[in-house]
Amino acid sequence: MERLKKHDDELQFFEREMRSRRIVEGKRSAAGLLNLAYDCLSGYGRSILRPMLGLVATFLLGILVMVNTVGWPRKCWYCPTSVVSESAWNAVKQAALLSFANMLAPLNVRKDFFDADMLAGLPGWLKMFAGLQTLLALAFAFLIGLALRNRFRLR
Repeated sequence: MERLKKHDDELQFFEREMRSRRIVEGKRSAAGLLNLAYDCLSGYGRSILRPMLGLVATFLLGILVMVNTVGWPRKCWYCPTSVVSESAWNAVKQAALLSFANMLAPLNVRKDFFDADMLAGLPGWLKMFAGLQTLLALAFAFLIGLALRNRFRLR
C-alpha cells in the first residue's frame, strides 16, 4: 500500500496487524497491555480527538487534585502560607495555573508562574502527581503529533 500511495489503506492494515499482534502476544502481557493502551488512547495513531480529550482530562484532573492542596480558605494546614488562598475562586485559579504549568514543565515555565519556595513547599505526593501529569501531557502531545502526521500524510 505504501508503494501504491494508499496511505489510508496502509494505516488500516497497520491497525489490523497491531490488533492481531495483541491477540498473539497475549492480552494480559505487558506488550499486549501497551498495545491496548495505544489502541484506546489514539486508535493506533489515527485519532486526533482521543489524545486531545486525554490532554484536557489530564488538565482537569490536575485542577481537581490541586485545588484541595491549594486549599479552600484556610483548609490546607500542611501547605506553605503562600499557597493557601483566601477565596475559593483564587484557589481554583491557582490550581489551574499550577496544572497548566505542570503540563508544560519540559518548557520550564513553572518558575515564571510560581516562586521556587512555593513549589518546594508542596507535599511530596503532589510533586509526584505533577511529574505524572507532565509525563501524561508529553504522551498525549506525542499522540496528537502522530495523528496529525498520519492525517496529513507527512513522512
